[in-house]
Amino acid sequence: MKHYQHLNKEERFYIWNALRTGCNQKEVANTLGRNPSTICREIKRNRYGNSKMYTYHWALQIVRTRKWLKAQKKHRKLNSTITNMIEQLVQLYLSPEQISGYLKLHHDCQWPIKLTP
Repeated sequence: MKHYQHLNKEERFYIWNALRTGCNQKEVANTLGRNPSTICREIKRNRYGNSKMYTYHWALQIVRTRKWLKAQKKHRKLNSTITNMIEQLVQLYLSPEQISGYLKLHHDCQWPIKLTP
């Protein structure tokens, strides 16, 4: 089974340069040893706005922004204080949604807390 690998900077630069010189997506995919759908997806996801223009610099900026946003939404580890509080609230038969809402309202827990019943 093949493992997924992100495109690196050099591959994005090659895509940009090859498209500027008139190569099509299949030629670029064959040269890089990638699937043509990967190249198509890269161009679609990381092009400048709604235009059909793909640029190396803009693609890198979009990827960095996407990674940063993903890191902001990542779940944080619970500390012992909040864990004890959650255990007390579970003993009061509150649902996970109620516990999460209570912690956001009263204890300034703005990061996402996932609780399983």
